[in-house]
Amino acid sequence: MRRSDQWERSAREDAPTAREYRDLRRAATNVDQFSLQCEFIIRTMGELGLRAGEVSHIEGDWVDLDRGTLRIPTYSDCSCGYCKSQAELAVSYRPDETDLETELSKRWKPKLEASARTVPYNFDEGLVDLYDRFFAEYDDFPRSRVVINRRVKRVAEAAELVEPDEIYPHAFRGHAAKYHARSGVGAHQLREFMGWSTVDAAMKYIKMVAPDVEREFNRIHKGPY
Repeated sequence: MRRSDQWERSAREDAPTAREYRDLRRAATNVDQFSLQCEFIIRTMGELGLRAGEVSHIEGDWVDLDRGTLRIPTYSDCSCGYCKSQAELAVSYRPDETDLETELSKRWKPKLEASARTVPYNFDEGLVDLYDRFFAEYDDFPRSRVVINRRVKRVAEAAELVEPDEIYPHAFRGHAAKYHARSGVGAHQLREFMGWSTVDAAMKYIKMVAPDVEREFNRIHKGPY
């Protein structure tokens, strides 16, 4: 593969480039009758940095359409196929200590405590319009990780500049982190925006895009001293 090994994938390394991302966004708006879902997934992960599990559990009451913010809670009652399979897996590991009803009562939760956060999307008029259109059509996002995987695969197949097997949902989160780091968002703000538990992950992205920042400053200021 062009980037990381398929068994050791890293969103930071596998994130689409800015040009590839623009191509994927264009493809998402034209794929088929699910183009609104495709665009919502691509931009929510690729610009707002949500994880697939967060996107698949978005409810209408998480979203403040007037303020242009998305609030990811510490807990959401759910028994979708993914949550049920995770509950069954937990029971299989500790059959003498828990049961399915108990494990289901613990779902859904974001990956980390820090992942419960408020994510603004009002910084971009296109996102504001997308969220208005999406929640005029749907009350909630269909609670299915399979739907996300299928939509991303369909968009990647329709795009011109990427190989479909190089694009997967979590790679879009890497694009979001790079995009905001390159735009000048500070480490602590980026950590909070992305829902990381420490600032270390944010620093890795900031260091990764630092050469781009340096080149841009040199271009604007006609080169270094």
